[in-house]
Amino acid sequence: MKMNAQIEVRRCRPLLGAFVAIQAFGTDAGDLERAVEAAFLAIAQVHRLMSFHDPESEVSRMNLDVSQSGARSSMDMARLEIRAGIFSQH
Repeated sequence: MKMNAQIEVRRCRPLLGAFVAIQAFGTDAGDLERAVEAAFLAIAQVHRLMSFHDPESEVSRMNLDVSQSGARSSMDMARLEIRAGIFSQH
């Protein structure tokens, strides 16, 4: 019986005002690459919503809007706010 060797994939990208590093372990390089890419896509979505470093992020636009006419958030932002509130209680 042939055993597949354990491999590691590491990637780093600038997101959320920092360098985000992701590493994954497994036996299929393609699966690992796809998993790491999916993780970066999820983090990039949070970046688009929450980065105060990015003037185009939703939180930056909300901060500007609230001073002018009140702010409205997207469903993604509302879900993130709920999850963050739950996470902060644990």
